[in-house]
Amino acid sequence: MSRRQVLAAATLLVGTAFLLPAALAQATAPAWKPDRPVTIVVPYSPGGGTDIATRAVASWLGQYWRQPVTVENLAGADGLIGTRRVMEAKPDGSTLLTQQNGLLLTKFTPGFKGADPMVRLEPVVQMSESPNTLVVRKGITAQNFPQLFKHCAENKCSFATASNAGRLQGYMLQAGHMPSLAIVGYKGASGPITDLVAGNVDMALLGASTVAAMHKAGSLRVFATLGDQRPPGLPDVPTSREAGLAELYSVSWYGMFAPKGTPGDIVNGIADAVRQALADPAVGKAIVAAGAQPVGGTPEQFRKRLDEETARFAPLAERYKFE
Repeated sequence: MSRRQVLAAATLLVGTAFLLPAALAQATAPAWKPDRPVTIVVPYSPGGGTDIATRAVASWLGQYWRQPVTVENLAGADGLIGTRRVMEAKPDGSTLLTQQNGLLLTKFTPGFKGADPMVRLEPVVQMSESPNTLVVRKGITAQNFPQLFKHCAENKCSFATASNAGRLQGYMLQAGHMPSLAIVGYKGASGPITDLVAGNVDMALLGASTVAAMHKAGSLRVFATLGDQRPPGLPDVPTSREAGLAELYSVSWYGMFAPKGTPGDIVNGIADAVRQALADPAVGKAIVAAGAQPVGGTPEQFRKRLDEETARFAPLAERYKFE
């Protein structure tokens, strides 16, 4: 059995862990129901925030729809390989995508060719959100940003990221505070984590949902959280504002998309099902335990957020050019 098949089978097997009979009985009848198995593509390696949220929701949907719902990890090219798989899929609701806000920066990447992914996708629903974090390897003793800048002025530092949004934050640090900072790209969150633990890179931008458990175990240290408030899973970690760098702000959302041209009744039906999944205590608990917060909402609300963030990202991407 291939690695991809193992992951897909695991999604089906863990479904009962998320959905209790009582929760299913309380769910309203599906506004739309697929007539064939559904694949949800995660364009990143297993174990990151996007993957965790998707697997929790997919398990619930499989029982709610009474159809197999599998998760397929297709990492590479900053999420573009898996994203294109969905862009080119038949718009019938059987192939879906979960992505994060780095998707909005794809069109600014040098060498990118083809249609802007946002033109070829239908926003369905925001699933969850999580503040990103700046994580440092063991051995870096700095307790605030001025101390970290001093350390990196005396020791050339490296910054790992698995997303365009993370790369943008790295460029901002490089331009404003760490001119010798080396920015290293990865296909998924597992790469930066492995190299941080091994001491091969000095810091990384990762979702709180990805690193909370390892921070508690002491295998790496979350230096600062990059949202407005300290997340519940990391109460001992200061925000970037508290640590002396308010301009470093980064919150990741994880949302579901369908291929462009998917009929409105299917988009709305999927959104309704995902909202019910997110409202289920077991699914919500799984997402919160990973350091994120369930969101939900309508396709229109999700599209509005995408438009607002695109307007915010565009001038930053123009100022800090991607290499």
